[in-house]
Amino acid sequence: MIRAVIFDFNGVLADDDPIHMQALHKVAVEEGIAFSESEYMERYLPLNDRDCFQELWQKNGRDEIRHILGKANLLDCFSTIVAMEDVRRGKPDPEPFSVAFTRLRENLKGLAPEECAAVEDSLGGIQSAQSAGMPCLGVAHSYPRTRIEAAKPKWVIDSISDFSEWLNKV
Repeated sequence: MIRAVIFDFNGVLADDDPIHMQALHKVAVEEGIAFSESEYMERYLPLNDRDCFQELWQKNGRDEIRHILGKANLLDCFSTIVAMEDVRRGKPDPEPFSVAFTRLRENLKGLAPEECAAVEDSLGGIQSAQSAGMPCLGVAHSYPRTRIEAAKPKWVIDSISDFSEWLNKV
């Protein structure tokens, strides 16, 4: 007896694959990347939107974080980058912050977790930082300020544009 049916949405209930291909193509062209329609159908169509962009970037030698920071001329402002592919368990697990801490401690001898301020806009990210023993600055972007405050970060700001002001007060 069938008691439930689960439908895929994109491409099944909504015939939007051509729209997705056009959107991916437009972004790719802006980044100097090309792919054929047959490559899209074979390689990218089966993927969800996030994995589709990730696969396209990786295939063309673009690490997403480094690419975006480089475009904004900010790459040199960071001494280490921890991306999804650097950890086995993502947030809310503390591993992402623990890996970052370990890398930072290589250059900053004697660094303790409580000396590292984690800046997060997600509830899982705040939990991850706290579990890694780091105080957290919650940024009310993804959630309303009240939800961020409920996660009990040490500090809360309304926008990342308030970061400099916050930093001057700490």
